[in-house]
Amino acid sequence: MAAAPVKFVTRLMIHAFFRRVEVHGLDRLPRTGPVIIVANHTNGLVDGLLLMSQLPRWPRSLAKATLFRILPLRPLLKLTGAIPVYRAEDAKPGETDRAALNDATFAACRQLLREGDVVSIFPEGISHDHESLQPLRTGAARIALTSAFDTAPAESATTAFAAGLDIVPIGLAYDAKATFRSNAIVTVGDPISVAQWAGEYASDPRSAVRSCTAAITDGLRSVAPDRSHAGTPETIGRRLRFRSTLRMAASTSPHLALWVAAPVALVGAAVHAVPYQIVKQLARMPRSESIKSTVELLGSTLLFTVEWVALAMIAWRTRGRLAGAAALAAGPLSGYVAVRFAESLRDSSALAAGAS
Repeated sequence: MAAAPVKFVTRLMIHAFFRRVEVHGLDRLPRTGPVIIVANHTNGLVDGLLLMSQLPRWPRSLAKATLFRILPLRPLLKLTGAIPVYRAEDAKPGETDRAALNDATFAACRQLLREGDVVSIFPEGISHDHESLQPLRTGAARIALTSAFDTAPAESATTAFAAGLDIVPIGLAYDAKATFRSNAIVTVGDPISVAQWAGEYASDPRSAVRSCTAAITDGLRSVAPDRSHAGTPETIGRRLRFRSTLRMAASTSPHLALWVAAPVALVGAAVHAVPYQIVKQLARMPRSESIKSTVELLGSTLLFTVEWVALAMIAWRTRGRLAGAAALAAGPLSGYVAVRFAESLRDSSALAAGAS
């Protein structure tokens, strides 16, 4: 019941942050049954929100436990149903045994899969700025294999469940991941059936984990971007910006639309100028590009929402409830018009430059 409204909010956040998101291969994602999604991890919390907003099924994501200690993030993680993972490098002195905590995490994942749900994992273990896929940890394989072949109510049930459990690799690519209104592409790869490791797991579980991890690595390499080859994330922006320019050229009256939207856009720019600049300065502090995008997305969502509510309360107290409701609606609307107005101006300039 909570997934629908939370998914709506994540879609709004992603739609506001990215100018365009393309999704390829959705038909490869099983519509029913247990699924483990594995994805490359180069853009912090934005990666998880992108999966939640673009996939037809709601994924329960594994997230490092340290994120739950950040007070502004904790409600978001709870609402999205994130499951904490306790890494050795994040442990504090005196904390409860990490192995026992992760046993509970793995048990929660197995239970979700047994119920036919979707669990998403970033098997690289960290969000990074490297140009290619990093070595994978074995957690995804261990969850898949223990879910399929351990602690089943009956042998027939185990066989049926294992036959239906798939690991689906998903590649996430960005043209400028730390830039507001940049572009992203989500590519769903071919499912990997877990049933193929039944015999190997029965005779040598560690070997099966290694084999499964290797298969996951190959699957992710087939869909995850690698900047050392053709089709890099940098080409995404050029391709999508070219399409945007073509749409502008095909429009019957782009300049008329710009003039009509100009007054609202100016109001939106003025209203959002201060929180926008605050977020812009905050995003310069982290060294990692993947953290910058997280600061921009979550910071702008928080500050803009606070501003909209504050303006609505002021209008309510001074002009009445109707004015308050109108101000609450006008805040995000004017901001969106301002963003689209600026983008349309850039597209018009690009179109004019190309024609000259």
